[in-house]
Amino acid sequence: MALLAGLGIGTAHAQTPTTIPLAAFVDSLGINIHINYKDGAYADAGQVAADLRHLGIVHVRQGIPASWGTVRPADFTTLAQQGIRFDMVLRWEDVENGFYQTFLHDLVQANPGSLAAIEGFNEINNWPVTYAGQTGPAAAQMALQAVYAAVRADPLLKGVPLFDMTGAPRVARINKRADFANAHPYPHNGRQPCGAVDRAFDEGYVQPAPLPRVITEIGNFTLPRDWPANKSWWHGYTMLGVDEATHAKSVIAAYFCAARAGVSRTYVYELLDEKPDPANTQPEMRFGVFRFDHSPKPAATAIRNLVLLLNQAAVRPGSAALARDAITAPASVRKLLLRKQGGGLILALWNDVDFWSFDGPLNAAPVPVTLRLSRPVAVDIFDPLAGTAPVARRGAALAIDIPVPDHPILVELIN
Repeated sequence: MALLAGLGIGTAHAQTPTTIPLAAFVDSLGINIHINYKDGAYADAGQVAADLRHLGIVHVRQGIPASWGTVRPADFTTLAQQGIRFDMVLRWEDVENGFYQTFLHDLVQANPGSLAAIEGFNEINNWPVTYAGQTGPAAAQMALQAVYAAVRADPLLKGVPLFDMTGAPRVARINKRADFANAHPYPHNGRQPCGAVDRAFDEGYVQPAPLPRVITEIGNFTLPRDWPANKSWWHGYTMLGVDEATHAKSVIAAYFCAARAGVSRTYVYELLDEKPDPANTQPEMRFGVFRFDHSPKPAATAIRNLVLLLNQAAVRPGSAALARDAITAPASVRKLLLRKQGGGLILALWNDVDFWSFDGPLNAAPVPVTLRLSRPVAVDIFDPLAGTAPVARRGAALAIDIPVPDHPILVELIN
């Protein structure tokens, strides 16, 4: 048993997972973009729109530009016309000069319904805020409270939620500065994302009561496809580059880890590799789910598959015939139930064990999970990394054994 625990397998035990609406999970999927970066892959807003359309994602995070001179209003309209909704991140300079209100008014008036959220300052521990003659966390607090009061008094903006700033000291309450707690739980050293997600909000907030929460950055960078074995990159002292296949596992797991933790929306970092890196020296240019030439990495294909198969499953009749203690699984297995509008269930399962090391991918063997049902029901099993068709089907039974890999799979109960 000690050996099994060391391998991340642990003791199998009966569990009942958290349940959320399927539609809410799909709506939680977001991604970062930078359409104000005109010297790289984001220069063509039409192509950015096509990439987002390929994914099926409608929620994006974008910084408020320094001025309308640095970005074209038509770029936002190009995205808004296909239903894209923006989380717009504040710059403290725009609070000082008032441009953020001008920008947001112009955006809302030109593209009604496109502003999903306003976000506080980005990682103030890395980029300190100056406001009212002060610099540092206190200045950021004053500036964000001023924004919050102004937005709540603004007829055009008063209904838009505010996401908290990131990188601030731990606080007990965010009232009068934001509506949602916010975090950037990047998984360190090529690890699975659930551990970072589970710790993120405890590190940033003292919680006398649960706060609504969002994650506005999470991700990892990919190594070049021809990168030699045993020569993984470090970025700073915590980030470890992964191959594209492991990157896909991490991105899909991040969405499920966050939803399981009660996060309303998760914005993966980021849509595109921003610039070419022929010398292989800039890992920060390799966080995209698409490469610089807009070709999809496996992560983009997996996101597309996930959205397609969930949208298709949403309209199919299904079953909710789970037993009271529905799942027997090793302690390392994470799970989340998605409930269709008609009541049918889809169960997400993944084995939360290491999938990367300095030597490359680990590719842990699947672990056995038993699903118990209150009456005989068949299931279809889907793997977003493999496509949108079922990878396996099990006939009607009261107990079904399922091998669960180191990334999320979906088990749809069918009548």
